[in-house]
Formats: sequence, C-alpha cells, structure tokens
Amino acid sequence: MQEKFEAQKIKEINENELKYGDELRENYGEDIIKQSNAKIKKMDKKEYQRINELLDAININLREGLRIGSASSEGAQKACQYHEELLRLTWPNGSYSKESQLALVSNFVEDERFRDYYEKIAKGCTEFFAKATEIYCKQ
Repeated sequence: MQEKFEAQKIKEINENELKYGDELRENYGEDIIKQSNAKIKKMDKKEYQRINELLDAININLREGLRIGSASSEGAQKACQYHEELLRLTWPNGSYSKESQLALVSNFVEDERFRDYYEKIAKGCTEFFAKATEIYCKQ
C-alpha cells in the first residue's frame, strides 16, 4: 500500500514537471522547484491527502463566496486562507508571503489554463478569486 502511494506521488510530480516544469523554473528558479518537489516527495499519506482536501475546500468556498457576491465574504476569505495553507504545504519552507500569493493568483486571470480551471467552478470565478486574494493579502 505504501509503495503504491509513493508511486502515485512520483507519477503526479512527473506529470506536473512535464506540463509546467520549464515554466516554473523560469518563473521561480531551479532551486525553489527542486525544494518543492523534495518536500512533496517526503509527505506522508495524510499530508498528501491534505492537498486534495484544500483544493476541494478552496473551490467550495469560492463557489459560496460567488453565490453571495462578495469577495470579502467569509467563504471567499476562507478560500484564500485554504490557498495560503496549500502554498505553505507545498512550497519550500520560508518561501511563502502574502505578496507571493497575491502575485500568483493575479497571474491566474491572464493564464488560460488557470482561467479554464476556475471558470469550471463558476462563471467569473477567476477574477473573483483574484479580488478576494487582494483583500485577504492586504489584511
């Protein structure tokens, strides 16, 4: 069972590398990406499952915030809080900052891949997430 879990982690890291590796290295540097991949490789099953739990929580809370129509709503701000936890979980220790979170989410608006992902949650979700993150990161 542990071997299957480890193999799945490696498979997902490799798939991410194929899709985004060059771009990530260009934007963040080789060292940061190596550290992040190493951190994920070291995760136990509970930590790794937390990634998917956080992704689900982000999406649920974004949808709720959009339903209410306020980027400062509890749901929208919880989505940003869960996103921060996700970044802290997967980024190298000490590399998270509110500024980096805001820059990342701001780029989602311009990147078709992320735009497509968030627009599947709800129409207007990408810009809504960016606005909510701006509020969250300026608190």
